[in-house]
Amino acid sequence: MTKYDRSLLQRQADELYAQADNLVMNTAIGTAIMVGAIGGAMGYIAAEFVGQSLEGTVLLGIIVGGLFGFAVGWSSGEQQVFKLRLEAQGILCRMMIEKNTADLLALAREQNRPAAGTVPVEAGTLQVYPHP
Repeated sequence: MTKYDRSLLQRQADELYAQADNLVMNTAIGTAIMVGAIGGAMGYIAAEFVGQSLEGTVLLGIIVGGLFGFAVGWSSGEQQVFKLRLEAQGILCRMMIEKNTADLLALAREQNRPAAGTVPVEAGTLQVYPHP
């Protein structure tokens, strides 16, 4: 049976936060480049079809497409970052619950009494200790 490894959970939470740190800018830049290239291609096609100057139309398509792509990428990156950080917080919350439970049990053992809410079973009898 695999044993519980607290450090594995901490490492996973740290990795999720590290991924989240650069994700927004990387997503925004990547999307801006992709949509900017598509805008440039559309500008080229439009210039050829209409017969306007290629440089200005292609440049306009790249700029408008790039700005639009950056905005969409930024928004998408923010949503992904939220999900990553929420997942990391869930891991950290479970770790804190485990720590608090272990601390409570250790305190109860020091005081030689069962922890609040526990149900000890002794010699076939069931005894419930009330919360102090």
